[in-house]
Amino acid sequence: AASHTPRAPRAPPRRPCVRADRSRSPGAPPGAGALARCGARIPQRPLSSQREAAMALAHQGHGTLEARLHPLCRKVENTPMEDWNERHDAVRTMREMVEHEPVDAFTAGVFRELKEPVKSMLLDLRSQCVREVCEFLKTLSTASRDHMRALCRDTGHTMLAALAVPNKVMAGYVHDMLIHVLQHTRWRGAVELFVRELKSTKSKQVREFLSEYILFVVQWEGVRFNEQDMEMLRQAIQLGIESATSKTRETSRAAYHAFHQRFGRTQASHIKNSLRQGTRELLEKEESQYVVPRAPSSAELRTEPSVDDTPS
Repeated sequence: AASHTPRAPRAPPRRPCVRADRSRSPGAPPGAGALARCGARIPQRPLSSQREAAMALAHQGHGTLEARLHPLCRKVENTPMEDWNERHDAVRTMREMVEHEPVDAFTAGVFRELKEPVKSMLLDLRSQCVREVCEFLKTLSTASRDHMRALCRDTGHTMLAALAVPNKVMAGYVHDMLIHVLQHTRWRGAVELFVRELKSTKSKQVREFLSEYILFVVQWEGVRFNEQDMEMLRQAIQLGIESATSKTRETSRAAYHAFHQRFGRTQASHIKNSLRQGTRELLEKEESQYVVPRAPSSAELRTEPSVDDTPS
């Protein structure tokens, strides 16, 4: 009889190796990339469901604010401008996410994540997107206060470029946003930014806006201006007072009186002595009766007592 050789026991089936599928589109189910390569139809999750899932994750507080913002920032950056609805809804989700965060949640990494998406949205050609990113920046400034100064330094030139667009509705959104930001976030680099733009711009509307920003900066509490900043402020006020537009002149005279009250007669005399005789007489006449519009105090805005320009 043939000898019977016992068969070796069968090995347990190997578990398939599940790898991250990087080829699937956002919102598609797991394995969608492989299905796409095979020509199969991929069921997409509706955009509203994506937004609800992101908000649920945000409210559950999973991970740091930086980690929770990361996928939304990448979505804004990587989505073509033609798909503006997706970009718009991602920024809205970001706004709702940061609204109730504590101040210490806004680390330097958060603002590094936001830099490129904010610049991209500010230069979007659709007013809905510009309006949404401006609302986001207003909410962010209220929540993060002076911590936002790093983002303001990185995106300031883009903000002014968006302010100068021919579309007055979009420029109005940016102007309202900048007024709000200047009330809640103080950064010393704003002086140089505004003065350089005031010297170079040919737009009447932009000059009017910039004169308002200078008035806010002069009244900032707790900001220590160096001599270079003081010289730039004096130049900005002088340029505004000598402007061809009446609104810019009026706002710049208010900035002069605020400068005078804050820094004293000696500093203000550098501005006055550079003006024409008739303008000097007008400023002297106004000094006794002029009440400078008061900017909100640091206590009212719940800001820190002082500002430096070191990164957060």
